[in-house]
Amino acid sequence: MAYPFFTPMVAFYLFISIVFLVYANVTSILFWLKITLLVHVLGDYFSDDFWELEPIRLTSYEFMTSITMPMRELANSLLLMGLFIIDTTYLLASILGKPNRLRIQQNSIQTSFYFYTGLFIKGCLLVYLSWLKGEFTLDIKPEDTLGISAFIHIAEFLIPIGLVFRHDLSQSLSYRNVVTDLIILLLISSLSHSKAQIINYFITYLIPLSLLYGLKTTFSLLFNFRFVPLLIPVFFLIALKTQLRSNQEVVLEQDNLLSSLIGGASSRLLGGIHRAFIYMTDSVVTRHEATMAGAYHSQLFTLLIPRALWADKPRIASEQICYYLDLPYDGTSFAVNLIGAMICDFGVWGVVVIAPCVGLFFYGIESFFIKKINRFSILTNQNMLLFLWLVAWLSEYNQMAEGGLVSGIVGFLTSCLFSLFVWSLYRFGTWLFTYKNSLTTLKTI
Repeated sequence: MAYPFFTPMVAFYLFISIVFLVYANVTSILFWLKITLLVHVLGDYFSDDFWELEPIRLTSYEFMTSITMPMRELANSLLLMGLFIIDTTYLLASILGKPNRLRIQQNSIQTSFYFYTGLFIKGCLLVYLSWLKGEFTLDIKPEDTLGISAFIHIAEFLIPIGLVFRHDLSQSLSYRNVVTDLIILLLISSLSHSKAQIINYFITYLIPLSLLYGLKTTFSLLFNFRFVPLLIPVFFLIALKTQLRSNQEVVLEQDNLLSSLIGGASSRLLGGIHRAFIYMTDSVVTRHEATMAGAYHSQLFTLLIPRALWADKPRIASEQICYYLDLPYDGTSFAVNLIGAMICDFGVWGVVVIAPCVGLFFYGIESFFIKKINRFSILTNQNMLLFLWLVAWLSEYNQMAEGGLVSGIVGFLTSCLFSLFVWSLYRFGTWLFTYKNSLTTLKTI
């Protein structure tokens, strides 16, 4: 095939649908999911020469350098089909029901409680894991924490959203507040083992802003040259984290930092994750490798059980994808997107059957929370929990783009459970403070 068709088509489709959602001012998990997928598709298409470089060939898996155009076209055609089915069912549900638009006329919440709670949880986890390993470490892995890694998820969720509610949300969106918050997130992300944590922080921070102020207002503020200087420390931090994860040695020389930055960004910005999806799809559809026959999606019922309660719990299904990549299993997980998980489980028919269910599920869960919040037309401490749950769902965009529906649902349920706990603590604290004030007032009278 001399000229690709489906690859530019899926990129064009993703771009147009993103622009449409911004224009319609509809904040959906589809918006954030498609931004991530667009980066993956473009990164893969424009990085063939990069993956053929000798240093990269020596340090990366061989399948990254053997992606042919027919393989790419096959995978992207199925990705396009799956996204179109999801969008169609989502749109039909919106037409039959109501578009998922949040309408909050007033915000009466201004508190730093959620931010400091998330920071406290993160600090406690770092101390706990360092105690387990006998030395200070940022390398938090689920198997190390025996199921307590669920707290990591809620901490990384509460920190960015908590920064939003430090400010008076009844006023217009402030550039100074946003810059200050992004700098704080940049500093806190240095305490994370993940290279992409700063990106996840930024987007999780933007989600409540886009819900409260609208997508158009939020992004019109961000597309400003005044934010450009923030990119320098972001790239520098990614480069340092890449060095730490590879050999635990930090070299501040320019060449080393540059190579580390390129290596750290390659999995996402240069299409590494998308290439795993392409190769896996080709293995199942073209070479007729056996599918997982539902094992990938059925793990939803086992991932929710902490390993501390089930010591022999099966490893996550994404680790088995290495079989489709002709690699020996070494405990490595390979990321596939939402559509890739369907193909991995049931082949092409998995896309046809599961994709419309996903579209309805996306609309239903967002519609439920938005209708409940819109009924009050004001965001208060009483209905803050619904808002937290809605943000928790939207913040699972990355899990969907790099892990599928199962990881997104597990992360969402985890965030919902601990959000309820933290929200209850805050409600009890405010009630106790109000109650003491009322007693003091009575004594004074």
